[in-house]
Amino acid sequence: MDLEPTVRATEMRRSAPFRQLAHLLHGAPADGAPMIEGKTRRRVAFVLLGVAAFVLKRSYGGPLAEVVHDWGGNFAVSFAVYFLSAIAAGRLGTGKLAAAAAALLAVDAFELTSGFGLMANVYDPVDLLANAVGIGVALLVDQVAWRLAAGRAPG
Repeated sequence: MDLEPTVRATEMRRSAPFRQLAHLLHGAPADGAPMIEGKTRRRVAFVLLGVAAFVLKRSYGGPLAEVVHDWGGNFAVSFAVYFLSAIAAGRLGTGKLAAAAAALLAVDAFELTSGFGLMANVYDPVDLLANAVGIGVALLVDQVAWRLAAGRAPG
């Protein structure tokens, strides 16, 4: 009895998650199809940019430092949440406006419920404006990135 094909199949199954992770991280095709398409990769990069801005805002000391410290977090998190929502919307087949509406609902609900009762959050009505601006900028960035990726000039 030849065990070689069985051993090879078992090894392939065991290593499949690792191969898929490598394909996911490097953007290489897995089984003939990309694990994450370019649009999703771009959106993940923008999520990470928003998270980085949120984390680094405390160390900002440049012009308008008070504005950045007070509302930069709302802007950055809303920016990131839009792109998370856009990834989900892309998988569901809904559009960017639906993603923006879902993101705004999520961040404003967080704000209005004082962190869903799970986190300390100080309500400030300007936070709602900062949330909307963050999502609006994210929507604009998403549109410009899409046009650039498609080889079209923005605007």
